[in-house]
Amino acid sequence: MLGELITTVRFLTVMPVPGKGLEGPDALGRAAGWFPPVGLALGLLLAAGDRFLSWLFPPLVSALLVLTAWKLLTGGIHLDGLADCLDGLAARDPEQALAIMRDSRIGTFGAVGLIFLLLLALVALAEIPRVVRGETLLLAPLVGRYAPLLLARSFAPASLDRGYGGAFMRAVSRAALLSGGGLVAVVAVIL
Repeated sequence: MLGELITTVRFLTVMPVPGKGLEGPDALGRAAGWFPPVGLALGLLLAAGDRFLSWLFPPLVSALLVLTAWKLLTGGIHLDGLADCLDGLAARDPEQALAIMRDSRIGTFGAVGLIFLLLLALVALAEIPRVVRGETLLLAPLVGRYAPLLLARSFAPASLDRGYGGAFMRAVSRAALLSGGGLVAVVAVIL
């Protein structure tokens, strides 16, 4: 279990974690049960940071600093995937879309999409009423880290023969899906 936690923290955050993680193409899928708890820990950090920063700065500046911390703590991993996905939308066919998404360079669709997403996230966070902003920051990363489990168990990978995505999707267990969903439900009901 410790190897699973180490693997998850190393993948979902930039936090250095000593120890040995899991190995193999399906390692992340086998560790996926830890995604929601790591999301909850991230949410706790963001909610605490927001509470502190809101005493020091106006709402828009506080929201910008929290959003920046959020993206820095996670290494922008979701931003990279979104940019790849958006660039793939410009493809003529599925093969070209996969080739575009494997390319490390960002295209026009990806760049514009990232700008739009970050501006939308900033405005949305700044506009959340102070009374529920902490709860929102606590729940959002938890739900966001649960979503890949749900998607992995609900859809087929784009490419069956190569890549880590298919290996991840095949390795996510039903137990991880159910326990993650339970954690999301319990935290949501408490909040």
